[in-house]
Amino acid sequence: MASNTARRSSSKGIPPFMALFILLAGALLLFHLAVLANAGVSGGVAPTLAETTSALISSPTNPVAGFPAGAQVGKMAYVFFALLIGLLVGVLFLLGLLFSSNAKKGKGRTRREQTATAHRTSYAQVKDTLSKKAALESAKVPLRSLLIPPKATKEEKKELAAKIDALPESMLIVPLGKTVVEKKELFGQSEDTTVVIAPPRSGKSARLASGRILDTPAAFMATSTRPDLFDITAGSIEEAGDRKTWVFDVFNMSGWNRVARWNPIAGAEDIEVALRRGKAWAGAQPMKGVKGGDWFNTRAGNILGRLFFLAAVSGKDMEDVLEWAHNLESDSITDIIRNYQDTPGVRAVGAYMANLVSRGGDDGNFAVKQALSELLEPLSIPRVMKQMNAPAGEAFDFEAFVNSRDGLYLLADPAAHKGIGPLVSMFAAEVIETARRESVKKPGGRFWPPFTAVLDEAPNLAAFPEMGSLVTTTGGNGISVMIFAQDPEQIVDRWGQAQAKEIMNSANAKYYFPGLGINQYTEELAKLVGEYDLERSSRTRSERGASSTSYSLDEKQVMTAKDINELPAGTALLRYRNLAPIHVSMNAYWEREDGAHIQALRYETAVSCGRDPKLNELNLNLNQQ
Repeated sequence: MASNTARRSSSKGIPPFMALFILLAGALLLFHLAVLANAGVSGGVAPTLAETTSALISSPTNPVAGFPAGAQVGKMAYVFFALLIGLLVGVLFLLGLLFSSNAKKGKGRTRREQTATAHRTSYAQVKDTLSKKAALESAKVPLRSLLIPPKATKEEKKELAAKIDALPESMLIVPLGKTVVEKKELFGQSEDTTVVIAPPRSGKSARLASGRILDTPAAFMATSTRPDLFDITAGSIEEAGDRKTWVFDVFNMSGWNRVARWNPIAGAEDIEVALRRGKAWAGAQPMKGVKGGDWFNTRAGNILGRLFFLAAVSGKDMEDVLEWAHNLESDSITDIIRNYQDTPGVRAVGAYMANLVSRGGDDGNFAVKQALSELLEPLSIPRVMKQMNAPAGEAFDFEAFVNSRDGLYLLADPAAHKGIGPLVSMFAAEVIETARRESVKKPGGRFWPPFTAVLDEAPNLAAFPEMGSLVTTTGGNGISVMIFAQDPEQIVDRWGQAQAKEIMNSANAKYYFPGLGINQYTEELAKLVGEYDLERSSRTRSERGASSTSYSLDEKQVMTAKDINELPAGTALLRYRNLAPIHVSMNAYWEREDGAHIQALRYETAVSCGRDPKLNELNLNLNQQ
């Protein structure tokens, strides 16, 4: 009890008489400064502090009259005094604002939280890797080894090195965000693979995806369930004059007139290509909760790939493939196998199909056929069939695209159109495969500047069967992949535990947006942020009145899962390679230096696509129920 009483008494503050004394002493000093200023201006003798005190005591209502005549202290001293008072009030006001701001920042936070904030990863800890200077140097090192021949002369090497140093920054590095505390910009490598974990409506498109597209100088592909990413960026790409934008948009969500049509049969006379496309289409079919679903999908993909092959060697089209998928015992399939049996691969396909048919309607076979029918269900819609059954002269040129500086947007809403996600995934997989194949033809076996794939809603629209190996290897091909998912569990559901681990471990940069909840993933992330020692003190008092203070250290987490879940909007935790996670903010596209221009282009793009976003055209009848 004595100890508690002592603590309470020590917190009562300054006694009233002491406060009054300090106030009077301060006023005396201010007035003395005013008197000195007056004496300096008038050329008189500067009074001492004792003389000023005596003047105040002898003539409290008019202190100037209390000074000796030789001091030449006049009423100007009152003007200086008023100015000093005003200056003091102004300084105190500014200090009050500063302390008020700091108090608001710490409002509602415990001492542990405020102390922990000071231990978060700082710019000083990451600048050797993520500063602009460090990132640029890291980007130039491989270019020097790639572009400067070992046998070049000293002058040639010097000239080539100078050209590399003069390259635009956008070809070498990408912005990662700013540190929240120091407001310092961070940069990564242009070929980095990135995973973004962000709940819906968290600003990932406005703050990350759009910026990556706007800044890339080479060809890119972007997937999205909405046309907003297209609206934000397409105008800027087209404005360059030598760049074009394409859409793979079977339900015309964008309204854009440059449509990428395709025919997966084209090139499928190569059995490897045919099987790869079938696997890509079927592998993206969601089968969560279906017992043996992955096996059914794999089998359906194998069949579909062989149907592509048969159609390619016999000159058939996607209408025929759809018909065969609903009737694997079709006489047309049998006739093609018999008539083209001398074509390499046809006999093997014939044996596979014969075995499938001979098994009849057992449960497994029936489930596989059902999976195949559901897979091709979107083709029953005429506009989808038209987009996927392009004549050779109208089909999208994948090779020309990946070698260009154009942009390609794949737009679809799997929630609104069942079965469309796997079809989009197959198209996206073909783009990536073409980029990988073309990269080996480049100097050093890689694209430079990198080809970029911004895969929003990747588990639904870019569900490549081997995403794990793709993330691991594409950086070396000069292909930068950016995967967006709503939470880590979505990645696990789509690709399984093993591939999900491979994806997360292989990504160079990982962003964790607020709102992810408190779960095993945010708990693990909190551990990576680190720990610190919180000093605690305790005071004891003996029976004789003597007191002593002891100190101990408690190990605390710098951030908890709750802290990560409650990060401010517009910020995220960034994990870059082996560095500790750091809290960063990311500018939205309208906050960029060219933000106003991008906004104007976004509006123009929407209008040109028949989607004029004028508020006065919204029909809001509040009286309707």
